[in-house]
Amino acid sequence: MGTVGAFVIEDYISENRVLLQSAEISPTGDFIISFDLNETQAIVISINRIEGLLYVSPGQSYRFVFPPAKSVEVKKFDRTSIELQLIDEPESSINSTIRSFNSEYASFVSEHFFDFAVNEYRGSDVYIKSIGAKVTETDLYKTSERKDSVPLQNTVGFSIVVDKFINQVNETYSSEFSNLFFKDYVTYSLAELELMAGMKRDVLYQRYFMSQPMKLNNPSYMRCFELFYNDFLSGRNRDRQNEIVKAVNHERSPDKLISIFENDSTALSRQIRTLAVIKGLKDIYFNKTYTRNAIEVTLSKVSTEYPELKRIAENTLGSLRKCKEGWQLEDFVLVDQSEHKWMLSEQKDKPLYLLFFASWNTSSLKEMQMMKNLHAKYQQDFDFVAISMDDSYEDFRKYLESHTDEKFTLLYGSADPLLTQKCNVFSVPYALMLDDRGVVSFAVTRLPSQGIQSELEKIMVVNKQNKQGPKTWKD
Repeated sequence: MGTVGAFVIEDYISENRVLLQSAEISPTGDFIISFDLNETQAIVISINRIEGLLYVSPGQSYRFVFPPAKSVEVKKFDRTSIELQLIDEPESSINSTIRSFNSEYASFVSEHFFDFAVNEYRGSDVYIKSIGAKVTETDLYKTSERKDSVPLQNTVGFSIVVDKFINQVNETYSSEFSNLFFKDYVTYSLAELELMAGMKRDVLYQRYFMSQPMKLNNPSYMRCFELFYNDFLSGRNRDRQNEIVKAVNHERSPDKLISIFENDSTALSRQIRTLAVIKGLKDIYFNKTYTRNAIEVTLSKVSTEYPELKRIAENTLGSLRKCKEGWQLEDFVLVDQSEHKWMLSEQKDKPLYLLFFASWNTSSLKEMQMMKNLHAKYQQDFDFVAISMDDSYEDFRKYLESHTDEKFTLLYGSADPLLTQKCNVFSVPYALMLDDRGVVSFAVTRLPSQGIQSELEKIMVVNKQNKQGPKTWKD
């Protein structure tokens, strides 16, 4: 039937996931997974890349049902989300209360979509960016300085509507606030509304971030944090922006970046500034003003003063560099066409060409046909491996039975629930070229139909030259 995996999101900046437990699904569709937690967390339950979110508290048991596969009309690698069908879940449980709150929250935002869209309130980042507001102070945004000539409208009315909704929510759910995870979830969701409704940034910072413990495992806190510190290292006045560019490109110093904002009234906490800088470095990674190598080095130097933030910086660096040239691919274990265990770390003799495919994907099948030609021509110098991303092992076996002429190694990819994360697989067909150490050879690996043979020829030439060693000359 397949495999079910339970994942925890290790941090919400890099979105790196850790597998807590996996289990085989029985022929009747049942499974049991168990794991230990020290605090309430959002857990991702995944079957064949279709995912549902479950909020889990220590010592609790949960029963749920995945919707039938046929009702999810998608075969993608983008973590398609569905809503789990909870069984015997009391209305006061955290999953029920969060779903109830989310429904009310979504209805409120939908009802006032026009207000958000046209920015009748003038405090939102979207509005400030749309008018190109000039920022000349250290603080992230100073709404008193404006380039637009549109007269300020009275935003009191909309703020009153937001305040009324907040009071209503607090009254409705106050009895559930003994669960601190749920209380924080609601608090920071409402804080997003206040931010978008024009609350002064320094006021919001003092109310929700200053002197408050960081709640890195609460998705609502992190959504609010990411909105509040969006483009933290961008959009400054010229002198300040030059300082930031110098700290990144030349000094490559996270401590210098952090010190630049020590007088910012919306980032007075060094811990907050550190996390904002990590996020900011991720945001500017594709900004041509900065060199990517400098950003990577800067991230790698984030201090161990805050171990949890050091981990986030390392995860963020990994997410930016993953599967790019020079990346050491993480080991994985799969099953081959002979039902034998296949480990990436054991493949050391030759460069390795990996092709990810699925039997239901027409483009994949065309690439597999061309892979046969590559294997026939280059098998002495390269190993060729095709990894099936089919939903079930039965589909993989059917493919093998109808393609006995493919002599290269074929593997079943879903044997490792973290494979798509390790290899950055977002769609099929997809390819990776590794050297004989398991290191990624190209920033973008071409598919067979895109001319990978030219790269194979170049690798063969280089490898032969390396085997010959340096030439010597005689008089």
